[in-house]
Formats: sequence, C-alpha cells, structure tokens
Amino acid sequence: MIEVVDLGLKMLSCLAIIGGGMWAYYQFDIAGSTSWQNNLALETQVLPYNGDLRLLVVHVKSKNPRNIEFDLVKKDGDSFVLRVQRVADDAKVNAIIDPDRRSVVVPDIDLLANTGGEYDFAPIAEKWTTCAPLC
Repeated sequence: MIEVVDLGLKMLSCLAIIGGGMWAYYQFDIAGSTSWQNNLALETQVLPYNGDLRLLVVHVKSKNPRNIEFDLVKKDGDSFVLRVQRVADDAKVNAIIDPDRRSVVVPDIDLLANTGGEYDFAPIAEKWTTCAPLC
C-alpha cells in the first residue's frame, strides 16, 4: 500500500512540474508577459486666451495595467508623442481620418523629451501629463 501511495505522489509531483513549466511558457512566451502595454486616456479643454487665440489644454493619463514594469527608450525607437490635428466640423462620428493628410494645429509634443529619452512605467502605475499649446 505504501508503494502505491509513493508512486502516486511521485506522479503528482511530475504532473505539477510539467504544469508549472507549461504555465511559465504560456505567461512569458505566448501571452507576452514581457511585452509592454499602456492604456491611454485623453481629456481636452479649449479655453479663451487672447482675442482669437485659444489655449488647448490636453491631459494625458497613461496607465500600465500589467504586473510588470516596462521601459520606453527613445534610442530603441519607442516614442510617446502627442499630435494635435484639426478635424472638419462636419466630420461624422467614428470617421476615419488619414494621418498623412492631417491639418497640424501645433507641432508634435514629445512627452519623453524631459525624461532624458527614457521612462520607466512601474507595475499598475498611472502617469498624468498636461500639455497646453496655443492654437
């Protein structure tokens, strides 16, 4: 009887090791646990400034929803750029806008510029950035 129990425990141990290996393979290779993900939310306001000038205030909220840290490194080709373009007043909701023919309102704003070209997103962290260009 003890031999049967011992054999059963050894088989369960082997299954646990195989299951753990399959879980690790899934997490780090298939599911992309080492890849980064960033959820963005934008809030905008247009405020009167001076005469015909308006102040466009853009609040960018970026959140790392994963349990791993990721880095944005400019020299590796990562970018975090805010582009503001004019959309026609009569544009329909959910209309697709061609970025190659955009009407640029202000020059692109590089949100990595003041970070030395690198930014670390901690796990489950949020970052707020505010830009206020005149247009």
